Amino acid sequence: MLSQTVIQTITVLQGVRAEKEAYIHLYLVLLLLVFPLIVASDDELPVVAKSKLRHILNTCAAEVESVILNSAFFDLTSLSSFTKALKKMVSLNEMTSCTIKANCTDRALKQSMSYVESVANSIEDKFTGRSNLEQICVEAIVKPINAYNFTLIDETSAKDYHDATEIISTLAKALAENVISAKDRMMMLPQIARTKEVGGGMAQDLPYQLFKISSEKFHEITADPLFLKLPVPIITPAVIHLISSMQYGHFQNTGLHDTELAEETSKCWWYFCCMIQEYVGIISEVVTLSQAVAQW
Repeated sequence: MLSQTVIQTITVLQGVRAEKEAYIHLYLVLLLLVFPLIVASDDELPVVAKSKLRHILNTCAAEVESVILNSAFFDLTSLSSFTKALKKMVSLNEMTSCTIKANCTDRALKQSMSYVESVANSIEDKFTGRSNLEQICVEAIVKPINAYNFTLIDETSAKDYHDATEIISTLAKALAENVISAKDRMMMLPQIARTKEVGGGMAQDLPYQLFKISSEKFHEITADPLFLKLPVPIITPAVIHLISSMQYGHFQNTGLHDTELAEETSKCWWYFCCMIQEYVGIISEVVTLSQAVAQW
């Protein structure tokens, strides 16, 4: 069992009085080895195999916490990041198998994307020309920056930007463009489905398909030079705030008379948003562990 292997390895490391770095390397290796299975589709990893994987990870997290917390283990911070990531992986993996009714996939996608388009095309501030989507992105970025009292202006950015407001505006615009780009790719899903099978509709795992596109766009935006300057405690809540705001706005503006379609659209959007939030949370824990290693 994975839990026994992890505990035995930790026991060996304790026996040789290994440095903190060795434990973190162990956690990172395990998380990165499992991660591809966590985000796999049902075609790539059958539902039964996913269920077994979740059981293994749940057992591992519980047993490792139980054994280590009752010992003289000295690094509870990295252990906490490890077990948190495992639990989030279990939650994310379970949601990758969620589906909606086959007769609602195309319409649910269209309904969801129409909301994104309306937010992207409506102007929130006539003076600046800022869209409602950009305003949501501004709020998503500003709140964690204020909460952590993070300084945006440094010697490098001072050469290109006059003040923090200009940097925030640039970040928000880039984030909004990233969302629109993701939306455009999502709108291509029906066409891709028809190409694969003549007359075929989209698969029922629409929430998963939306998640896969969004996770790729997440890595794309965080690789942007300006976003690379932001620490994880800023990026993680910013993305979660953006997703939560979009989710709330979508639910508030559904306005569907077709009860079945309304339920399936809301279900799709809810699972999609939850998957992204869990994914970002996992990435956050992995980055935290990686940065801890880099400090040694």
